[in-house]
Amino acid sequence: MTNETGDARLLLACAPDDYVAERARLAKEARADKNRPLANFYQSLKRPTLALWAVLAAAENADAVRGVVDATGQLAEIQAAGQDRGALTAATKQRRAALQSLVDEAIAALARWETSAAARRQEVHGIVDQLSRHPELADSWIDGSLRDLPPEASGFGAFADMEFTVPSRSAPSPDDTSERHEDEPPAKASKGRTVDAANVTDDNSRAAKAEATRAAVAKAEAEAARQAEAKAAREAEAERVARAREVERLRKEVEVTEKSLHAAEQRLETALQAIKEAERELTLARDAHDLAQRAVDEAVGRT
Repeated sequence: MTNETGDARLLLACAPDDYVAERARLAKEARADKNRPLANFYQSLKRPTLALWAVLAAAENADAVRGVVDATGQLAEIQAAGQDRGALTAATKQRRAALQSLVDEAIAALARWETSAAARRQEVHGIVDQLSRHPELADSWIDGSLRDLPPEASGFGAFADMEFTVPSRSAPSPDDTSERHEDEPPAKASKGRTVDAANVTDDNSRAAKAEATRAAVAKAEAEAARQAEAKAAREAEAERVARAREVERLRKEVEVTEKSLHAAEQRLETALQAIKEAERELTLARDAHDLAQRAVDEAVGRT
């Protein structure tokens, strides 16, 4: 999908390490075409972490993105409406399948460039989980222009963290003879005080997870920046060495051509001397010919 002024997905068609260079190239190309809005658009795109790059790359499958966003919205509606356990379980499974499928696509996209892709699955899963709760971000997710993750606690206020909350099994209800699905929320407390305590615990847990996510993202961004700087330094050094080698090669080429020029000049000097000698011999031969011819003419005249 194309943004109003540019196509951010062009930056996802190359390796993550080449993101900054490709962004600079596109901005420079736009400036050369005197398209300032397009140049500003590309320059405004912040380099994503590897995990976010994977999530954005997977969003090339727009249907998969909308599928996980829709499944998340349906699960939130069912939970908020207090529907029966069967509907909640079915919606949870549907969302988990959609989310897992998109995470697999993201890991596969990153694995084309990074050997550490599989190790980033949990981080990728967390980003997809967050974004799926924000349908207003779906378009920018799909077109590749999204760079800032939303706060984890925002979005669906009534939607508990279904992917990570494991209900307590210490006190199952009398009518629940089967094992509770790990994605289903715990049963509502019967007493207001217990419910309040659970809400506070959930809020603290979500806040802690949000802070952990922000810290992980900041750490990943710092590491990505460090790697980018190191790569830029290596490229600059390689370019300096290449220039030095090219200068040395040209100098040697000049030395060789100077020797060839000197040899050619010597051959020319020898040739010019030979020409002068030949011209002198030609003059002498003509003079001798003329003398002989006059002698013949005189002899003929006396006969």
